[in-house]
Amino acid sequence: RHLRDALLHLSWHLPNLAWAIDAALLRNSPDDPGLITVLARDLASHFHFTPLLLPAESAEQNLRWLQLLFARHGLPLFLKRDNGAPFNEQSLNDFLAQSAVIPLNSPIRCPSYNGAIENGVRAIKLPLLADLDPTRHVANQPALLPLLRAAVHLHNATPSPTLAGLSPIQTYFRTSHHPWPRHRRLAIFQWISAHAEATLHANRDDLHRHDPAAAWRQAVLRWLRCQHLITVSHQPNVSPIFASLTRS
Repeated sequence: RHLRDALLHLSWHLPNLAWAIDAALLRNSPDDPGLITVLARDLASHFHFTPLLLPAESAEQNLRWLQLLFARHGLPLFLKRDNGAPFNEQSLNDFLAQSAVIPLNSPIRCPSYNGAIENGVRAIKLPLLADLDPTRHVANQPALLPLLRAAVHLHNATPSPTLAGLSPIQTYFRTSHHPWPRHRRLAIFQWISAHAEATLHANRDDLHRHDPAAAWRQAVLRWLRCQHLITVSHQPNVSPIFASLTRS
C-alpha cells in the first residue's frame, strides 16, 4: 500500500496524444496453451481499440494490427510499449519512423511505468476469463474473440470518475483530436533528441546515470510538461478538458 501511495500518476490531456500497447496470455490453467490478446489504449480517454487475438506472439501481426488502427483512428504522437521483441522488431520501428510516431519504452522490469495499459488489460482479462467454461482450454473456445470484443466494448461504455463521469467512448469521440502534422512531429522528435543528448553529455562521467533510454524518457516528460499536456500527481485527477465536456 505504501509503495502504491508513493507512485506518481500521469494524466494525459488530449486523446491521440499517446497510446499504449501490451499483450496478455489468456488461459484457464497451467496446462492450457491459451491465446495471446494484444490491446491498445488511448491514455487520455482510456478508450480501448479493437483487440488482436493470436495463438502466439507475432511481430508481423502486431504491425498489421497497428497499421489498421492508425488508418482508422489517426496517428498518436507517442506510442508507449514494453521492451518485448514483438513490439520492438525493426519492421515495426521502421513503420513508426515512417509514420512519425514517437516510441516511448518502459524501463526494464518496471511495468508500473506503463500502468494504464497494465490496469486496462487486467480490467478486461479477469471478467473475460470468469465468463469462460473453466473445464475447456481457452484455445478451444470459438466464442473467445466475440467475448473479448464485448469485454472491450463494455469497458469503453462504462463511465469513469477520472473522466468526470463520462465513459471512454464519450471522451474519445467528443474531444477534438490534435492533428499533429508531420513537420510538427519531426520538430518535436528533434527537440526530444537534443535534450536527451544534453542529459547524456551532462552524465558522461557517471556510469550509473549514463543511460540513453532513461535520458530519452526524461526528455519526453520534459517536453510534455513544457507544453502542459500532462499532469503529474500522487492521485489520479480529472483533466479540465474532460470536465468541460460534462458542461457542454
